[in-house]
Amino acid sequence: MNVRKQKPIIGISIGDINGIGVEVTLKALSDNRVYQSFTPVIYGHGKVITFYRKLMSLEDFNFTQIRTLDEIQHRKVNVINVMEESPEVIPGIETIEASKMALEALKAAVADLRDGKIQALVTAPLNKSNINSEDFHFIGHTEFITESVGAKDSLMMMVDDQFRVAMVTGHLPLAKVPESITKDKIIKKNPLFFLRVWKRILG
Repeated sequence: MNVRKQKPIIGISIGDINGIGVEVTLKALSDNRVYQSFTPVIYGHGKVITFYRKLMSLEDFNFTQIRTLDEIQHRKVNVINVMEESPEVIPGIETIEASKMALEALKAAVADLRDGKIQALVTAPLNKSNINSEDFHFIGHTEFITESVGAKDSLMMMVDDQFRVAMVTGHLPLAKVPESITKDKIIKKNPLFFLRVWKRILG
């Protein structure tokens, strides 16, 4: 599959299926204008998408299920099942089963991102309290992706056409941020920030 001949493929990890992420994703992808810019792939499960489509009365929302990106359908919403069976969807309720799907979706999406099969990844919200376990400690999406792609460091940014803010700290209560910002941390993050800016300037 030569993705260069097509619009960018954007992966979307489904997040917590009992939270707001699936609803936000379906509402965003219900606008047909998005397909002019990219091809979406949701990493989750078709049964979850069907559940929320009915719950939200989105009769005109259609998707196609694919097993791998080799089967991708452009100008359509694609869904990859990351688990053989979908957990029960119980909106607003925290369950371990939902956290397992959120983690499997993130792993599958990051693997395809790392392998260059998708060009970007959108991460729907997940529940950090139920995704953590004795065997897995989840700090945040940024740290998970950084480790998964084998990078030494990463930089979280808030960006629009005229404004850019880079985060020196992360996942801290606001009251602890001032004492956590040090000269060494700023120096460590600076190269990543300016590399991102110069790449944009130079195209």
